[in-house]
Amino acid sequence: MKSKITMFLGMLMLLIQPVFADDWSRPEAMDEYAIQIQSVTNVDGTVSVFYLRPDRELAYIKQIAPNSSDWTKSRSLDMYGNQFRIEMRSDKRFELFIIGTLGNVVTHSVQTAPGSSDWSKEKDLGIYASQLEVASGPDGNLMLFFLDMGKEIGYMKQTTPDSMEYAKKKMLDVNGNSFAIGNHPDGRIEVVNIGTLGNVLYSSRETKAGSGEFAKEKEIKGRYSRMIQLVNNADGALVLYYLSMDREMVYQKASDDGWAQHVETDVYGNGFVVGLDGENRAHIFVIGTLGNVLSYTRQTEANGNEWSKEKELKKGYGKYLSAIQNNDGKLNLFFIGMFANEFHRVVQE
Repeated sequence: MKSKITMFLGMLMLLIQPVFADDWSRPEAMDEYAIQIQSVTNVDGTVSVFYLRPDRELAYIKQIAPNSSDWTKSRSLDMYGNQFRIEMRSDKRFELFIIGTLGNVVTHSVQTAPGSSDWSKEKDLGIYASQLEVASGPDGNLMLFFLDMGKEIGYMKQTTPDSMEYAKKKMLDVNGNSFAIGNHPDGRIEVVNIGTLGNVLYSSRETKAGSGEFAKEKEIKGRYSRMIQLVNNADGALVLYYLSMDREMVYQKASDDGWAQHVETDVYGNGFVVGLDGENRAHIFVIGTLGNVLSYTRQTEANGNEWSKEKELKKGYGKYLSAIQNNDGKLNLFFIGMFANEFHRVVQE
């Protein structure tokens, strides 16, 4: 009799358990509207979300405390742009780079102190661009990479850590429709771009960390893409995630001489973002090909090649994604909704 009761209780526990341990909340409307968002972690452990409003004004909101579901009132930075990127400097101040709405002029601004709500006056960097990405070198200098109006990739480097001055631009003799950057465990920067002919993937690797010299670009053999992101696994290994031309999520790990064999995930989408949770497992969030339904799959263990079954997020529909950890390790996913560009948040439960 006792064994039957034990068996029954065991079956009952299986039935009431969630499909995954990392189930997600229902979407929470943030009462803000955006066409682009980027989430960042502040020095006090809170999360801020920077975003371009529909009129292209840059603003942000901030958690009132680490892990909180309550947020400050929106604050405008009195800057307008077509695209922006924000990165923390070695002195723990954020630096903001933005492509202006008139002539695609690139400007930048920096927090006056770590965690401050005040920012320096916007300053022209003397370049024009359609895309920006930012990396940190091993010497602490920021490196601003850009796609110029002729679709060539170049970069500018801080003259000294935490300076507002940048050295003259250098061009990589690499052309693309878009690009992504990432750091290898030894500090070298990798640039991966979607080529202008046939969406062929190419990559170029820094020859020595901090040198600013890059090897000649190489084609990633037989690979074509619509969208790319470079992410570091928990062990530091650099991983290239991308949407293939048939919209399947694919990834490849960096190797000593290029890239390992590609891995197909059997997950399809119109867009995606990758984020790591507190257990260092990568999550791939995708915007579905039918109705922009949001779903995700995750590594079954950190650094692994096995992934969970794809699962839809509850009532999640979106068109621009940003993922970041809370201070407690739980992932936040922010997305711009399908109605009136209001953006939303879901968090691991």
